[in-house]
Amino acid sequence: MPPELDWDFWEAAYPGSIIHSGDFRDAQDFEDKKVVIIGGGPSYFDIAKRISPYVKGDILISTKKRLPMLSSPNQRNVSSPMQLLLEERGVAFVNDEREHNIDIILLCTGYEYEYPFIPKLKVSKDGKSLLDVWKQMFWIQDPTLAFVGLPKMSAIFTVVEAQSAYVARALSGRITIPSKPGMQNELKQERKASQPAEGVVVNGFHDFNYPKDKKYINQLFKASSKADKEGRVGKQPPRFDAGW
Repeated sequence: MPPELDWDFWEAAYPGSIIHSGDFRDAQDFEDKKVVIIGGGPSYFDIAKRISPYVKGDILISTKKRLPMLSSPNQRNVSSPMQLLLEERGVAFVNDEREHNIDIILLCTGYEYEYPFIPKLKVSKDGKSLLDVWKQMFWIQDPTLAFVGLPKMSAIFTVVEAQSAYVARALSGRITIPSKPGMQNELKQERKASQPAEGVVVNGFHDFNYPKDKKYINQLFKASSKADKEGRVGKQPPRFDAGW
């Protein structure tokens, strides 16, 4: 959640009124509620669409940049939150707009990576990045383990389909992946390319906004197409072309 706002005081005043998208279960829980959603990623798009038939009035979508497309008619763009107004149960936004009597603040602000069941897996201190995963998929320490769906802010379903095709070919031995030192070297180069200046760390190592997702999908398509056929073709991976 945005750290600069006093969320603890709000939660103390109105228990249960702040919900993270990871805790969303039932759209009907939002019936006749005035809702502010903070964040504009895929979880916002899905949840807002599902709760839209039940909420009271418009769903307020709070983002730094105005979203060009909303997922249902009864949604309205507002700017980033600037101040929580406890007495009015309201929010003041950076453009001086104010909304009062808010029932639920829904945080669609992303997730942190956490794998307590794989203690040797290296995760960045802020939880925003896996540190030893090759090509956004294979754990370098033991490349029989692959993560499908790590990239964010992307054409995620197409990315997952492309990754799945590649992983299946690699684990079946139809594609040869690099040695561990080779993977580590490639990962080092990839991280260096994503760091704009010395000492500047980019949190979005797994962010694959267009056209980065397009390039990644097509790289996997090309690599998967070179797999040893051995009388089999397998599920063909997608290709991101100009017709999309």
